[in-house]
Amino acid sequence: MRLLIIDDEADVRAIVGRSLERNANTKVTQAATAAEGLRLATTSPPDAILLDVVMPGMDGLAVRAALENDPQTREIPVIFLTGTSDDTELHTLRQQSLGVIRKPINLRTFNDEVMRLLGHKPEEAPRLPSLEDLRDRFIRGSESRLQSLAFQISILEGEPRDLESLDLLLRGFHSLAGIGTTHGFPKVTVLARAAEKRCNELLKAKASVSSADIDELRALTDSLSSEFSASDHPTGPADDPEKPAAYNVLLAVSDHASKTLLRERGMRVRTAATIAEAVTAIDAALPEALIVESDLPDGIGYQIIERLRAKGGRADTLALVVGGSSGFLDKVEAIRCGADGFFEDPVDWDAVIRRVELHKEHLATEAPRICLSKMIPSRRSFSRQCSGRPAIRFWSVRIRKTSRRH
Repeated sequence: MRLLIIDDEADVRAIVGRSLERNANTKVTQAATAAEGLRLATTSPPDAILLDVVMPGMDGLAVRAALENDPQTREIPVIFLTGTSDDTELHTLRQQSLGVIRKPINLRTFNDEVMRLLGHKPEEAPRLPSLEDLRDRFIRGSESRLQSLAFQISILEGEPRDLESLDLLLRGFHSLAGIGTTHGFPKVTVLARAAEKRCNELLKAKASVSSADIDELRALTDSLSSEFSASDHPTGPADDPEKPAAYNVLLAVSDHASKTLLRERGMRVRTAATIAEAVTAIDAALPEALIVESDLPDGIGYQIIERLRAKGGRADTLALVVGGSSGFLDKVEAIRCGADGFFEDPVDWDAVIRRVELHKEHLATEAPRICLSKMIPSRRSFSRQCSGRPAIRFWSVRIRKTSRRH
């Protein structure tokens, strides 16, 4: 099967191409511009086209129209890739294509979704490709992206009605919003999406960009810069597995800021970038708290909690899932695997930290003591059932019967 990807984002083309080429007998061709994509579709017609919607110059809908106007390409199925959440726009896209796949792309489901839309039976879930090199390239390329955003903001500061610069700024934020989570930076997606939304509001209103708008956009850009900086230069003291700590947290998430927040509260934090690393860390030492992202580069984060619960040992380890959708099935899956809490996107890290701190305080309090009389068989049974709970200590007395004197 021959597939053509038309997307102006090199990172998206690379990650989509690598995911699809896991399928046997699948060849992926890439085009960085609408013109190049139309040329490839004409000279070497593919079996299907994956088409980005927002591109400079000729957008995805215009490309779709051009394909339909050419007898040589009008029958080629098209799947749109888009970051929009607008129901009207999504309805329009679905009417003019085989289907729509939302950005940021979820690598866990992307391959099967494409195969389903094309009418192919998904193959045995091939292992997700190693994305470390793509992640590294994404981080290295972030500097030029951020410089471009800062440059456009500086232009708008001097020319508040420069709609062209505002449009370029919107496209820059849109790009980061569409690929942040896919490369392991969910907070980049959240921040960029907020900035994109504000730019879009200003463009639709054709309003002059105020100084408050400039401050907001600049603050969002600075926050984006901090996210990328944290990936290269981790903050806080290095993890020391030998160092004693009152409360040990295992963190399997891509949000690096959360590690700093936990350490600032006196907790020792170990980190894991993949399921395999997290399992190794659990086998080495059980944590008091485990925080996992729902989607990790090598699979589903729920598997880590299942491993923790299966291992036994600490029955009072707090297990939290972050970054999932608000869907009912995601919450059911979190409960099924043994999670104690579920925080959907965008993650409220303040709430997560509060939950961890409450658990820490709970463990620090003295365990309750329960006195049971051994005279009552049902009490002895209850004691045996609960004696494995580390938060409860039991002591007992035997009551001796004596005769009453009158």
